[in-house]
Amino acid sequence: MDLGKKRQRLMKFLLKKGNVYSATKSRSRNYLSKKLKVMIELAR
Repeated sequence: MDLGKKRQRLMKFLLKKGNVYSATKSRSRNYLSKKLKVMIELAR
């Protein structure tokens, strides 16, 4: 197999994986910040 093609495919795969990871990360961060806001409101 051509090494260049292999590397290209790997980069594409990693990019996709990275995007998914960052998306889930930001989503969980939003969830946590919302939860924190609610807790602060309840604490008042």
